[in-house]
Formats: sequence, structure tokens, C-alpha cells
Amino acid sequence: MSQPTIGIVIQGPTAFAERLLPVYAGYPALLWSTWKNEPPAALARIRSAGVEVLLNDPPLVKGESYINYQCVSTYQGILALDAAQPCDYYLKVRPDMTIDALDVFLDNVREALTHSDLAFLGGHKRKGGYLMDYIVAGRKAEMLRFWEPALASESGKPFPETWLQTRYFGVPDKGWLGFFQEQVSLISLKGTDVHALKWNYRFSQLPPALYLLNRPPHRVGWIYNAVSLVHWLLRKYLFKRIPVQKPGQALRLRQAGHPARRQ
Repeated sequence: MSQPTIGIVIQGPTAFAERLLPVYAGYPALLWSTWKNEPPAALARIRSAGVEVLLNDPPLVKGESYINYQCVSTYQGILALDAAQPCDYYLKVRPDMTIDALDVFLDNVREALTHSDLAFLGGHKRKGGYLMDYIVAGRKAEMLRFWEPALASESGKPFPETWLQTRYFGVPDKGWLGFFQEQVSLISLKGTDVHALKWNYRFSQLPPALYLLNRPPHRVGWIYNAVSLVHWLLRKYLFKRIPVQKPGQALRLRQAGHPARRQ
């Protein structure tokens, strides 16, 4: 029996294209959904790698933390990929994150989706609990429902992740953390990992005290929790973010009309 197929939508700007393209080399159901004002050289590079590109008009209303950008590019990307190459599931990925051992990760996605309609990379325990919107997977209907654009200035308030999960799941009786543990599937990081290029960390290294992740068994326990928490605090408050863009790249992107935080 064949495995369920997964279409991948890379959603957002193209600044990290050179780092992402090798991860997906040869993958048959792949589309990059981005913006008409992206640098032509980056778009040409993506197309030369055999990746389909969807160019969207930037929303007139950005929403909180550019949530409308994320919703539009994800929603339209899923529709376009489904029209060109229908798949059983669709996976939305941020354009500044690479996945180790893609085949293993996709197998873990399939396993997660046997337990719930949507699967997420992880969640935050702070602010009452909220799911990461970086990588999300599910069937077409559920993904379109989760990412349906609502182009209003109040979209995404008080902050995007809570706004997204509340309009999809409703408000849970037991609070979000209890709801996540009982009702939401997290994609396992066993045999794989996700590297956040923008912030220069791997998700398996995030402290369990602060984050919900389906991590390998050896990455749990109080010793690992304490060590990972110290590393997280040092990176966040002492070293800040380690720059990964080439000198002057961020300035050139801003001069080209690219908002600093849009997705």
C-alpha cells in the first residue's frame, strides 16, 4: 500500500533560497508561494532548481505581525499546488527554516496526521500556550480552513498564533496547554530536526520548560531541561540573535521594499 502523498508549500520571502533549495532537491510536489516584489534574481534561481513559483500581490492590510501575508501566501499556495498536483496532505513551511532528513520528517508528519486533522511542529508554554505556526500540515480542507485570509487590520490580535488557533479550534474549556496535550498532534523530531536559520537554533535544542515538542527520549529529563534552558537564556538575552544574512543584505531587502518581519 502506497504512502499518503504530501505537497510542500514554502511560504514567504526568498532571502534564504540558496539554503533551502538543496533540502528539497528532486521533491516532486513542491511550490514556493511568495510576492510579486521579490528580487528577480532570487525567483530565477528558484525556478532554475525546478521549483514552481507562485507570485502573490501583497495584501493591502498587513494585520498583526504581518499575519495577512502569511495567510494569503499559504492559502493561495495550497490552492495552486493542489490544482497542479493534488496530494493527500499539504505541508506549509517557513522560508527561513531547513529540515534535516526530509524523508524521515515527512514520515513523522504522516504518523502525526493519523491522530488529528492538523499536525504542528510544536508549541509555546508561555502566554497561556500557543502553537507554532512555522510548520503546519493537514488535508487540503483543514489547511485552507486554518489559513483562510481575513484581511482586516485587527487580524492576528492580540498575537497571530493565538488568533489562528482560536478561530480554528475555538476556546478550550481546560485551557490551551491541556487542549494541546489531548487534542493536537506534534510532529516527531525523532531522526530529524528543524534548523531556524534566522535565529540560528535547532528546535530539538529548545528547553522543554518553555516549549512543547515531540522530541527524542534522550532530549528530556531535568538535566537536559536545565542545560537547554541556560543555552536559550544566553542566546536570547546575552548574545541576542546571531546574524546569518550577509553584510548589507537586510538593508538591500528593505531598500527593495521588503518589510522587515513579513512572512
